[in-house]
Amino acid sequence: MKTTNQTIGTLALLVVAVTGQSCDDISSDEYITEGNDRVYTSEPGYYKNRRTWYWEFGPRNPAVGPSDDPGSVVGTAPIWVLTRENGDSAGNNIIDVLPCEDGYSDLWQVVEVTVDDSIEENSLTSREDVEAAIEAGNATSNTTEDLVNCPVVPLGSTLSDASPADRGGDVPSVTGWYQGVEVLYFDFGTVSSTDTEPVWILSTENGDSAGLNLIDVIPGDEGYTPFWQVVNVTVPNDTEQESITSAATVAEEDFETENTTDIVNCPVSFTEDEEIDDADSDGGDGVSTDAGAAVTVSFGTVAMTLVAVAVGF
Repeated sequence: MKTTNQTIGTLALLVVAVTGQSCDDISSDEYITEGNDRVYTSEPGYYKNRRTWYWEFGPRNPAVGPSDDPGSVVGTAPIWVLTRENGDSAGNNIIDVLPCEDGYSDLWQVVEVTVDDSIEENSLTSREDVEAAIEAGNATSNTTEDLVNCPVVPLGSTLSDASPADRGGDVPSVTGWYQGVEVLYFDFGTVSSTDTEPVWILSTENGDSAGLNLIDVIPGDEGYTPFWQVVNVTVPNDTEQESITSAATVAEEDFETENTTDIVNCPVSFTEDEEIDDADSDGGDGVSTDAGAAVTVSFGTVAMTLVAVAVGF
């Protein structure tokens, strides 16, 4: 297999950005303006010859890996989580960057902000408010190592799941603050690392799609992450559609692959139990994560309950 690290953003975007919006389609201001809502519907792909479904939020995450492979690591942005000394919430979470702005990422590093009783709930609605409260001695902050997958979406947007599990309603939508105005994001729960995994995008020598995207890990597998580095795979023009259904086949064949700097956030919704040759037409029982299960994450001295749902691509 011939591999290079050449960035091929245009081709990768044509294939992978099916449901996710690129910055050519929507500006940052439209994320906080009514009337731009959309339905994010899960898309099918393949995992080790098994059909899988995932949501896709576009290649809008910074690549910060080593110079020879920047897409192997995804960058983060801070999210301020407001609590009181007793652990109660003191208001909605706060972000300071929107999609299509420099520094944005769907992967947020939690900054815990503990406020005193002089701070009313939701009276802090921006980074500047938080910094002013800290300067006045009414709050303290602690940057944690906790990472959460919370893609910002246009106000009023919803999730739909095309998989047999129909799990779109399992993912919480959460209102936060951005520079004093409301913002909406989906909460896909915690992420253990900034390392990405490859998603293989198949195209022919002519540039046409050659089948569904391929992944090699799902929730429950070691190394699983919802953040994927786009790897373009070029196959012969006479390749039959969906004849390649595993990453192992890509490795076995002499296909040319190119690592890109595009990183997509694609949480896995559902994966069928059986390989496609043996699966029933309805897809069998399938495998999914425990959507809606409570996961307790420690933020310094304060424990906060997050909702961990169908994390993955």
